[in-house]
Amino acid sequence: MQNLYRCLCAILICFFLSYCSSKHVSPIEPEPDVYVTGSEGVNSNSKVMYWKNGQSFSLPSPSHQFAFIGATGIAVSGGDVHVIGSGYLNAGIQGFGTYWKNGVISNVLTGGIPTSFDDITVVGDDVYIAGAVYDPFNIHLPAYWKNGVCVIGNETDLGTMTGVSVSGGDVHTCGFTQNQIGPVAKYWRNGSEVNLSKSKNITNALAIAASENDVHIVGFELAPGTSRFVPKYWKNGVENNLDDGGNSALARDIAIAGEDVYIVGIEYVNQVDKAVIWKNGVKSNLNGRDAISIATLNSNVYVITPSTPCPNCSPSYLKNNTPVPLSGDATSSQPHSIFVANP
Repeated sequence: MQNLYRCLCAILICFFLSYCSSKHVSPIEPEPDVYVTGSEGVNSNSKVMYWKNGQSFSLPSPSHQFAFIGATGIAVSGGDVHVIGSGYLNAGIQGFGTYWKNGVISNVLTGGIPTSFDDITVVGDDVYIAGAVYDPFNIHLPAYWKNGVCVIGNETDLGTMTGVSVSGGDVHTCGFTQNQIGPVAKYWRNGSEVNLSKSKNITNALAIAASENDVHIVGFELAPGTSRFVPKYWKNGVENNLDDGGNSALARDIAIAGEDVYIVGIEYVNQVDKAVIWKNGVKSNLNGRDAISIATLNSNVYVITPSTPCPNCSPSYLKNNTPVPLSGDATSSQPHSIFVANP
């Protein structure tokens, strides 16, 4: 009988220890779905494509003849894959924007002909696209579309909306309008325009991220009397210079993760292009020659750096600065933007 008691006690102790230790085991996070959009081929043979977890999918081309078309953005919501692209026609320099939903070209846009689509975001069932639209005088004006309905940000000056972000029911966009000197960086809230730059220098806003009550925008300024670009970061309209070590540099894209602000771009060092990332203003180098798109999820940072054509290599993206290959040939497939989501 004593042996039976000892056996039962040992079993209970093992069960207790096993239960306690299991309470401290962290569940394994599922691998996220990584979507990358880009182009395949060159010039008139180019077409838009996207990758999901490394597998490529080609998208149908517009019916009209074009000289070039490339992907400019991707967003995924509720299992629907939304892709945008821009190109120009063989007949001249006229540009056009195209939107695909789940691989099918959508022609539901109203309120003008899009000359370019530059950024896309999806909130619930609402699809927002930033770009430019032709006016009756054949001038492209900065505009965004919500579910196909066009909102023009400036009806008199040539320009483009390059980024869109939605927060708290407000639609935040960024871009530029053109004056006699050149482009001037602009911000729009629900279509109402605000100047970002306080100088008379050439400036441009390239990407935007709205988070709660804060609006973050990145771009560049051309230093007067020089050919040097100064990378810029605006938070709630307040302008900041990013560390560029005195070199020419551009801030191209931005992502917010909690209290952290990630910005990617390019820096020109001794006539050599280098991909860079700023985390809360502190700069680090990335693998690659340019960084054009960024996404963050679960403490991981995903970046697109355009591939350099080389024999027997594949296009790729960076996860925490480590290349992750995509299917295809780097000589003809070029990634452009990235979107990451939990499955």
